[in-house]
Amino acid sequence: MKKITLQFVALICLPLIVSAQTFIDPNLNVEAKVFAYQLASAPTIDGSGTEWNNIPWQKLYFLDKDYNNDGLADPIPGRNDYEAEFKAAWVNGSNILYLLINIKDDRFHNPDSVNWYNKDGMEIRIDPFDAEDAGEPSSTGTAFNLGFTIGNNNASGLEGPSTNYTAAWTVKENSFPKEATLETGIVLPSTVLLQKNYVMGFMLYCSDNDNEQDGSPKDKDAVLAPWPQRYYGATKSKIGIDGTWENIYYWGNIECIALNIHEVPSGGSIQSAITSAEEGDIIKIAAGTFTENITIDKPYLQLIGTITSSDTTKLMPADANQPVIKVADDDAAYGTVVSNIGFNGWSVGQDGSVVIGNKGVEIGSALTQVTGSYFTGFERPIIKSGVDSSKAHAGVFEDNHLYKCKGGINFNTPNTIMRYNTVEEASGGYGLESKGVLAGSAIDISYNTVFNHHGECAVGYGGAGVFTVHNNFFVRSEQLYGSGDTTGDDGIENQDDGGSTDYIYNNTIVGWKSDGMQLGGSSRGTSNYHIANNLIANCAGKDFDIRKTGSYEIDYSLSYKNKGGNLATTLGTHSVEVDPQFTNEFEDDFTITTSSPAVDAGLTEPFGFKLMYYGNNVDIGAFETGSPVVSVEELKTELPANYTLEQNYPNPFNPVTTINFSIPANEKVTMKVYNVLGQLVSTLADGEYNAGTYKVTFDASRLSSGIYFYTLQTNSFSVTKKMILMK
Repeated sequence: MKKITLQFVALICLPLIVSAQTFIDPNLNVEAKVFAYQLASAPTIDGSGTEWNNIPWQKLYFLDKDYNNDGLADPIPGRNDYEAEFKAAWVNGSNILYLLINIKDDRFHNPDSVNWYNKDGMEIRIDPFDAEDAGEPSSTGTAFNLGFTIGNNNASGLEGPSTNYTAAWTVKENSFPKEATLETGIVLPSTVLLQKNYVMGFMLYCSDNDNEQDGSPKDKDAVLAPWPQRYYGATKSKIGIDGTWENIYYWGNIECIALNIHEVPSGGSIQSAITSAEEGDIIKIAAGTFTENITIDKPYLQLIGTITSSDTTKLMPADANQPVIKVADDDAAYGTVVSNIGFNGWSVGQDGSVVIGNKGVEIGSALTQVTGSYFTGFERPIIKSGVDSSKAHAGVFEDNHLYKCKGGINFNTPNTIMRYNTVEEASGGYGLESKGVLAGSAIDISYNTVFNHHGECAVGYGGAGVFTVHNNFFVRSEQLYGSGDTTGDDGIENQDDGGSTDYIYNNTIVGWKSDGMQLGGSSRGTSNYHIANNLIANCAGKDFDIRKTGSYEIDYSLSYKNKGGNLATTLGTHSVEVDPQFTNEFEDDFTITTSSPAVDAGLTEPFGFKLMYYGNNVDIGAFETGSPVVSVEELKTELPANYTLEQNYPNPFNPVTTINFSIPANEKVTMKVYNVLGQLVSTLADGEYNAGTYKVTFDASRLSSGIYFYTLQTNSFSVTKKMILMK
C-alpha cells in the first residue's frame, strides 16, 4: 500500500513540482536543492547530535537581506559574527524529517520584550507534497512553517496545517563566538512515508537580529539561506532573494537519499570511486599520495580528503597538461564539493627539468565548493572552464592556501564567494579574479590574504554585477616593497566599463608597485564605487587612482607614504594621512597596535552592512583590535562526560589564538599543530592531565600566514581541526 500511495501522490503532484521548483541558473538546469540523508534508526532528540556524525554539514551562505536596496543580497557576515549550517536526516517508512541546525554568533539577541520574529533564530518551511508555489502557508494548503528562537524548544509563529514536533537545544553562552544547536524531529502528514528520492518543498533561513527598532523585517541584520539568488521556473524571471519580503517563501527542495560513503584507501583509485558513486554520495580519500587526473561528471559528489597527525591526502596530476580535477561543463556536475586535499603541481620531467602543472581544479558546473585545500605549483590552481556565464553559477572557494602558483582563483560567474583564502608568493596573474560578471549578480570577496604577489593585482574584477570586497589583507612584505622589486601591480583593480556597483571596505593594502586602488574605466566608465574604512600604505603609486566612473564616494580612509600621492583626504571625507602604526611590518605583521590612529576610527555600518567590532567603533583596515586573549588555565566547571576539542578562537587569528579541550578521565594528552604538508610546527600540550576542561593559548607569531591543523590525542581519543593564521 505504501508504494501505491507514494506513486499516486507523485502523479498528482508532478505538474505542480515542475511549476513550483526554483533554480540556481537562468537556463533552469540547476535545482535549488539540498539533501536529507538516511539513518538506520531515529536519532534521540536531546540536542547532542551524537547520531549525526557521518552526515555532512550543509552551510548557509547566501543572505536574505537587502538593507541598502540595491536589489541583491548583502555581504555575508564574518565567522566571528554569524555562521549557520545544518544537517537533515530521515528513516525509511517514517513520516518524520529530522534536522540538526547549528548557529554561531558574537551574541544572541533574545530579549523577552521583543517579538519572536525579531529575535535570533530560524524559520523552517516545508511543503511535504511539493505542491505549493510561494507565499504564506494557509490552513487549506499543504505547506507549513515553524519558527524557533535561540534556546526555546517551543516553536513560535506556526503557520499552515498543524504539525507535531520534538525539539531540544544546546547553547554555549560562554564560548566565542557563542554557539547554539537545535535538534528537531518534524512530523509530516500521516500519508507521507519517506523513502529514497522523496522530494519536499523546503526553505530554511537563520536570522541574526541585533536591533530593536520598529519590529519590521528590515531590523534583521543578517538572514542566511541555503541558496543564492534563484530563478523561478514558471515565469523564468529572475528574482532577488529579498527583492520583496515574500520572495523568501519561494521553494527550493529537500530530497531524501541514502547515506553512501565510499572509502578510497591509500594506493586506490579516486576515479573508480567516482564512477561507481551516485548523486549525493560522499567519497572519503585516505592520507597518502594519489597520481591521477580526475573527472567528476555527476551532481552533488563530495570528495573529502583526510588529515592525520602524520599525513594528508595529496593529489598530483598524471598528465601535467590536464586538470587534476575536472568538474564537468554545462552544469553536469553541480553541487560538487572538494575539501581537505593537497594539490601538488610540481614534478620532474624525464630530462630532469621541473614541470609545473597546468590546472588544479577546473570547474564548469554550478554550486561547486573548493574548501580547505592546498595548491602549489600550478599555472591556474582554481579556474572556471570555458563555459559561458549562464553556467557554473554560485561557486564557493573558502579556506584554501595557494602557494607559489602562477595565478590564483579565477572565477567570473554570478553569486561567487571567495573567502578566507591565502594566495602567497604567486608569480603571475591576479590573486583573486572575477571579471565580466553579468548584471544582476553578486560577488563576495572577503577575509582573504594575498601576500607577496609577483603577478598583477591582488584582486582584479569587473562587469555589471554587485561586488563587495571587504576585510582583506593585500600586502607585500617590507623586504619586497623596500628593495626595488618591480613585480606586482595594484592592490584592487576594476577598470571595467561594465557598470558594476562596488562596495569596498575594511581592506588593508600595503606595498603595491602601482596604486592601492585603481578604479574606473579608461573611456566611458559607468561603475559606482562606495569606499570606506580602508588602510593604504607604502604603495609606489597613489592610494586611490580614480578614473572615469559613474560615481564614487571615499570615506574614513587612512593613507600613509604612498609615493604617487595620498589623495583620500582630498577625494573623500573623514580620512587621514598618518602612520598606521603596524605591529611589526619588518616581520610581516601588518596588524595595527592598540595605539594606532585606525582604532575605532571607521564607519560603523558602511552602506548599511553589518560589521562586528570591539571597542567603541569599527577600526579602519582589515584587522579589528581588542579581541580577547586569555591565559592557559584549567576551567573550574563540572567534570566533562565526553572528550571534546573546540574550534580555536579567534579564527582566523593573528598571532594568538585560544583552544579549549575537555577530557573525562585522568590520562596522557598531546596537542600538536601541523602545517598543510603534515609537518609538526608546535607542541602545545604533552603530559598527564586530570579530568577537566582546559584553555590553551597558541602564539603563532613565528609562523607564516596559512592553514594549520591542531590535533588532540589521548589513549582512547583523537581529533583534528583546522585553523587559519592571517597576518
